[in-house]
Amino acid sequence: WGKAPERKPAESAASVPSEPQEAVPPERPKRERPAASGRLSEAWARRIAAVLLVIGAVIVALAIADVGPFSDPPTESERARDTVVGFFAAASQGEWGEFCSRLTTDAREQVQANVSELTGREAKGCVEALSVGGSGSFAGLSLRIKSVRIIGNQGRVEAVVKLPEEPPEPRSILLLQDEGVWLINDPD
Repeated sequence: WGKAPERKPAESAASVPSEPQEAVPPERPKRERPAASGRLSEAWARRIAAVLLVIGAVIVALAIADVGPFSDPPTESERARDTVVGFFAAASQGEWGEFCSRLTTDAREQVQANVSELTGREAKGCVEALSVGGSGSFAGLSLRIKSVRIIGNQGRVEAVVKLPEEPPEPRSILLLQDEGVWLINDPD
């Protein structure tokens, strides 16, 4: 640690000067640092490696979960697929307002005309037509999307639709993008 500062023997009161003297702090021993070698100790290297491993795992998890800086907007194919899934989910639950909102204007008119022809009752609009003639007809419906193709503002979704007590039926669902929103263009 070093050498302790030397102390002077106590002087008598008579020999003490009348002016106060500044107190001088004792010198602190200097610590010697090891010479820098440019290498970390093995313990520090392991700690740094562990931290980097954890950071890497977090980045991979975020990328897989498609969140944070790795999130990306849905593609047009994903948006078209979501329209078809929502359309058939609304049909199976009897939510005719949601069902009709996913149809183009022409398709809504076609649904209204078809239901009116089948029931013999004139309905005002798609929702009213389905409320009268479509309730319960799609309960238990299941859907499996096979492929989605988009060309410009038109899309085609190939799917398999299964109603209870019926064999699975392959379907081609045509879509049209209207003002950025995908709509079913062929409700048959």
